[in-house]
Amino acid sequence: MLYSPKVGHCANHDCSVLCVAGAGDTRKKTEVSGLPREPAQDNHTVEPQQHNSSTDAGTTTRRRLGLTLICLSSFTAYTSVFPVFGTQIRDFFSLTNEQFGSLMGMQSLGRIASLLVVGPLISWCGVRRIAELGILGCGASFLLLGMGGGIDLFQYGLTSLGLFIGVGSVAHPAFLFALFPGFKRRIFSVRLVSVAAPAILLPLVADIMLRWCRAGGDERFHWVLYVPFLLVGGALVGGGLLMSLKQFAVEESTNSEQTGIKQLQERSGIRLSELLNRRSLLVIVLISLHASADTTVYTFLPMFMDDHFPHLPIQPAYAVAGHGLAYVLTRSLLSLVPERYAQRAILCLSGPIGGVIVILSIWSGNALYVPVLYTLSCFFVAAEFPALVSEMSSRSMGNLGTVLAAAYLVTELAKMGMLRFTGRLADQTGDYRVALTFAAGGFIAFGVIAFFTRFGNPTVEEDCPPHG
Repeated sequence: MLYSPKVGHCANHDCSVLCVAGAGDTRKKTEVSGLPREPAQDNHTVEPQQHNSSTDAGTTTRRRLGLTLICLSSFTAYTSVFPVFGTQIRDFFSLTNEQFGSLMGMQSLGRIASLLVVGPLISWCGVRRIAELGILGCGASFLLLGMGGGIDLFQYGLTSLGLFIGVGSVAHPAFLFALFPGFKRRIFSVRLVSVAAPAILLPLVADIMLRWCRAGGDERFHWVLYVPFLLVGGALVGGGLLMSLKQFAVEESTNSEQTGIKQLQERSGIRLSELLNRRSLLVIVLISLHASADTTVYTFLPMFMDDHFPHLPIQPAYAVAGHGLAYVLTRSLLSLVPERYAQRAILCLSGPIGGVIVILSIWSGNALYVPVLYTLSCFFVAAEFPALVSEMSSRSMGNLGTVLAAAYLVTELAKMGMLRFTGRLADQTGDYRVALTFAAGGFIAFGVIAFFTRFGNPTVEEDCPPHG
């Protein structure tokens, strides 16, 4: 679904240019014919300069506002420290592995709520206000996490954080598209990188903080856990308030914003009739398998490394950072290759290859192999979702937004269930390897289902309704 602003957005500027050209032609004709030139035409030639001056000022304000929003969005990447702190958080709150999995799943609970309300909120309040609300809400959630009030307050903070990150994940791109309607793909790519790049570096910073904590005693973890939340939350709240100041006000295009809102509402709505076919249900299952397996392995692998190996030549933080690096590089590479290139092979093979590598790494018994092989596996599994979305958009299957919205709701529920059940397996068996093998099976199941259902095969006619 492409974002195409109405002509009215640029109509005034185009008309000014046309008027200047028309005025120039008229002057030449009147001078040749010997008729006097009317003074009103001199005043008319000054208007484009004033228009260009205001346009340049508006463009500068839009760039400043867009850059501020992108920078503030990147602060939410601090959630990437949770897997690095996993063992310490579990011990700090005296949790079982199942309880820890449920705790990490609270963000998914908040995201489910955000998916249900963000569309109506934007239609009622406007995309800019909801974009600012997303920033301020994330900041308030981080402040809540940093208050240090025990496990209950921590749960409320995670749920609230998931809610406002979900709101921002929809409202922020929509607002950026309204600010820069001619650069939709570029600005969206910049936003993705701005969130992904810190997720590579922050786990390494978290590892440095843990080393400082261990050197001075476990009581230091109280400061390591809570103080950064307060700093990040304060920065987000301050930035959100800054965005609302008068100097960030822009003469927003009503046509562009309304087009973006209309598109957003079309994406957010869920029409049950468009989900009741084999292909749509298959897509929902595949997205849920990929996301739940990815989140669960990402969350519990560092805890497995901490508990299973007495000595770690490579700290778990590097495995978490390797995950982020692999995703950025793989998806950047996929954006360069031709559409549908090796798509069937990616859908059927990348998940099983990545899943088998994960299982081999955790059963190898070698502490060095685990982070290295896990990073290698991420290069494969990172290709699943882009190939899946490409396949979805290339076939007529009803409303793509409806399928994605339903898939995201089911995915968050699947992530909550997978995190909790994997933690329970670790508690019952006393061995993270069994639990992580179960979680990695989601990657393998993705490829097996895609293969036997012939998903991605261009010669197969799918039972899906036509557009319209």
